[in-house]
Amino acid sequence: MKKFILYIFLVLLTVSCIGRKTERENISYTITSVMPEEIAAIADSGDEEYTAICTYQHLCTFCREDFPRMFSFCDTMPINFYVLLTSRESDSSYIYESMQAIKECNASFDNFLILSDSLYEPDNRTRKKFFIFKEYGGPRESQKHIKYVENYLPERFEDGCYTPRLFLYKKGEGIVFATHYDEQQETCLPQQDIEQLIDIIYQ
Repeated sequence: MKKFILYIFLVLLTVSCIGRKTERENISYTITSVMPEEIAAIADSGDEEYTAICTYQHLCTFCREDFPRMFSFCDTMPINFYVLLTSRESDSSYIYESMQAIKECNASFDNFLILSDSLYEPDNRTRKKFFIFKEYGGPRESQKHIKYVENYLPERFEDGCYTPRLFLYKKGEGIVFATHYDEQQETCLPQQDIEQLIDIIYQ
């Protein structure tokens, strides 16, 4: 009896996974895949002196809660503003859900980027097909973000790999400011960082 129940459970799980795969494949969206050095090129080609790149991870509860404040701040500044997803490029449903959540902050916003999967080690660029439970937030899922922060963030900034996080680019100079997580304020955009960003942008 136990074997029969286990068999039924596995069949239902397989059908469920197939259904989700079909649903993902039918989702359409437009997003630009970039390497970190290409982000600097995008910032250099913008019509404003400064460009804010804000990382977003939809499955992180804290990120979903803290990001709207960061979005609201950037959306009112005289800067170019992009949201950078650090998820796997093949995860259509996840990307779509992330974009929809961000559009709740501003329905017309459409400046989405995604870190290229080439930042993964070769064996992690494709999600394993037969995982029963997805490992979001683990070392494989965060590998791209870690490489972006550790390899491309100037040494004078804290190298924390959390999201959301704002990286401010200046034309011709690259990253000139990066926000930090404040434990007392429990935010990735503390008041001190807001004041520094305003000083830099309006100097």
